[in-house]
Amino acid sequence: LKQGAEDYFNKPLIMMDVLSTIAKVIQIRYFKLKWPKVEKKIIESNMPYKIKLNLLTQCCENKIKFDEKITMKDVYQFFPELVALNIKSDTEVPKDILDTGVMLFVDELKEKLESINA
Repeated sequence: LKQGAEDYFNKPLIMMDVLSTIAKVIQIRYFKLKWPKVEKKIIESNMPYKIKLNLLTQCCENKIKFDEKITMKDVYQFFPELVALNIKSDTEVPKDILDTGVMLFVDELKEKLESINA
């Protein structure tokens, strides 16, 4: 794993575990391959707020699904104007963001930005 393996198999091999692990690795690699292109299009376009929220929600769901941390970098991908808050991009976002609502989280950040700019 330290040298770059995505996962490993325990012996004895159970076919269902093998198939599940392979599917997971394929999904992770596909996501890592396709995501930069999607990210670039999002940043370059003037996508409506609700669509950005939906995409951020999906991003958070995928991160949780693959047991990855959600960071401010993920938020900045969809809402680059929030970088002005000077929150480090590697700052972890609370995992309950999906429970409390992505829209509420983003709106609170936007309010903080507006109060700073006022």
